Amino acid sequence: MSVSVVAPERRSPWLFGPLPDLLFGCGVLYLLIFSVIAFVGPGFRVSQPVAVFPLLILLLSAPHYGATILRVYEHRRDRRSYALFSVWATLFVVAWFVLGLADARAGSWLLTLFLTWSPWHYTGQNYGISVMFLRRGGVPLDPTTKRALYASFLLSFLLTAVVLHGEAGPLGYGVIDAPTDAGPAIRFLPLGIPAWATSVATPAIAIAWIAATVLAGFRLAAVGSARSLAPVAWLVATHSLWFGIPYVLFHYDRAPIESLGFDLRTYYFTWIALAHALQYLWITTYYARASAEWKGFGRHYGKVLLAGKALFVAPVILVAPFGVLSHDAGLALLISSAVNVHHFILDGAIWKLRNMRVAKVLIRSGDDDDEDADARKGLGGLYWGVATACLATGLFVLWTDLIGIPRKMRAGDYAGVARSLDRLGWIGFDHESRRAQLAAGFLEDGKVGVAAAQARRSLALSESAEGWRLLGDAQLRARAHDAALESYRRGLALDPDSLPLLIRLAQTHAATGRTGPARDLLQRASTLAGADDPHARKTIAALAAKLAEKPPR
Repeated sequence: MSVSVVAPERRSPWLFGPLPDLLFGCGVLYLLIFSVIAFVGPGFRVSQPVAVFPLLILLLSAPHYGATILRVYEHRRDRRSYALFSVWATLFVVAWFVLGLADARAGSWLLTLFLTWSPWHYTGQNYGISVMFLRRGGVPLDPTTKRALYASFLLSFLLTAVVLHGEAGPLGYGVIDAPTDAGPAIRFLPLGIPAWATSVATPAIAIAWIAATVLAGFRLAAVGSARSLAPVAWLVATHSLWFGIPYVLFHYDRAPIESLGFDLRTYYFTWIALAHALQYLWITTYYARASAEWKGFGRHYGKVLLAGKALFVAPVILVAPFGVLSHDAGLALLISSAVNVHHFILDGAIWKLRNMRVAKVLIRSGDDDDEDADARKGLGGLYWGVATACLATGLFVLWTDLIGIPRKMRAGDYAGVARSLDRLGWIGFDHESRRAQLAAGFLEDGKVGVAAAQARRSLALSESAEGWRLLGDAQLRARAHDAALESYRRGLALDPDSLPLLIRLAQTHAATGRTGPARDLLQRASTLAGADDPHARKTIAALAAKLAEKPPR
């Protein structure tokens, strides 16, 4: 959010009230969750039901994108006012998305833009909300103080960007990436800032960030009361845990607790993303409530939920029939990248506090009641019908993934799982990882032909070392040794250090009398097998003993 200085007036800083504003707008709810996670430790993560994140993403994250869609597209006047962003920038993002479907490199750059821009999006929102609270509370914000506060947030972003794009950055190692055994895929592409540069820039930016934060704090404390400054203080504390502190700790490899480290950053950042989404819903709901068309929280939430979920479901249904990219192999990641970049572009245009309509509602608690009848012509019934169908599809996929398939897998109903995956495949949500699990299940049941068919379905969706291993296992069971050798080789081409594939390939060579290649493969496998994998070492030793009894060939 961009801001401009306006003469302060003494008034309440709160939108909905102290408790909801602190919990949702200032991140105190996140701080409470973080504290619980830090106190409980890894047990919190391990015991968390698998359905928690998917449900929270559905209920919070999807609607927060929908809130932007409604803000820009619901009324004709807004669509026209922001035509540069609502039409032309949107077409640009769509074109980039389509290019990413055909070219993994283009898709990877879209993902990289999304992950690089994302911290700034979060940072800009927190800065804008901080200024909003100060102006609502009547706290004088002179240019020096304003620049210091802005520098505090800006430097936290620069710190994050430098660490992310360092040659040893966290996202370059599969934290947010396709599986390492997959073929061409959508991946984060760090700029690779040299270690010597990050070793200088990181502490320098961190020191400047701390100095700017302290300066802004002292100057605000001199002119504001504790009541008027409390929201900003909590926001700064929350923001520091989101971006500043974790990235400094990553640079120095000194994370004292798991939740501040990067080994499981995807899990812990999901809580940050959910807190951001809740914060966004909090402020956009307040703005929407000021409209003359406001008809209650339930109706508003229903509309943003429908609009937001459609962004993630409709592209899958539209793209899946062309078979260019499967959901697991990068389509979901590419859609998320496009949706977020589009969201960032629109958000940067519509939430400027210097905009009279925005300032009237968010600063002066006025009503957004100056729309004429023509401006109120909004999204039609066809749009909401499609959005409703998308939500129903999303709920069906969620139920099937979280309840239906796991229940059938536990019961050993592999045929039922196959039927469920077929139904998901009709709408583009088939999963190669699930197909691979299914192939393994059928192999355990001795249904070699069906297992091979499922392994091929998995590979058709996306090549992976695991898929080739399972196909090779099925072929080996059917005594198709040459076909099994080819499958294992293709798997090793994707993941040369796969211990299971090395052992399988050695076993197959040994079974066909090719003792020389088998010994070479066993030597590689023995080097890779660590002391913590006694089963693999035992298998290697047993096969090596058998080969020792045979002449080289």
